[in-house]
Amino acid sequence: MTLFSGTKDISTRQRMVIPNNYACKCCYSSRANGCLYFGDYNSNGKHRWKELKRSYEKYWDLIGCVQIPHHGSKNSYNHELALMDAFHVVSAGKSNRFRHPHSVVIKDLLFEHKHPYIVTEDKSSTVITRIDI
Repeated sequence: MTLFSGTKDISTRQRMVIPNNYACKCCYSSRANGCLYFGDYNSNGKHRWKELKRSYEKYWDLIGCVQIPHHGSKNSYNHELALMDAFHVVSAGKSNRFRHPHSVVIKDLLFEHKHPYIVTEDKSSTVITRIDI
């Protein structure tokens, strides 16, 4: 299951705020206001990606933040995610038996000049998006 959260107002923007980054509380460029949450959705493969884009075609240009599928599993990941002009957030446990996020996913995002935000149960990994209305 996936979920889009945002407004239809293209002029409404969001910024990433890193509360524990004392040097710069909010210095990242803004993105579209919506967020696409992937949960455990498997986005791997051309067919699934086309289906996903078709399902969200009315909202696609409003997506400025994505939650990487299945805690950063390489089996649920699609390279198309790294091409999106969005903030990339990975929800993963600090000590999980599957070793998520997978290094292949993180490398792919980095090679596309994206900065993955890995959020764990550790309070210092908190990230916040602020909507500029």
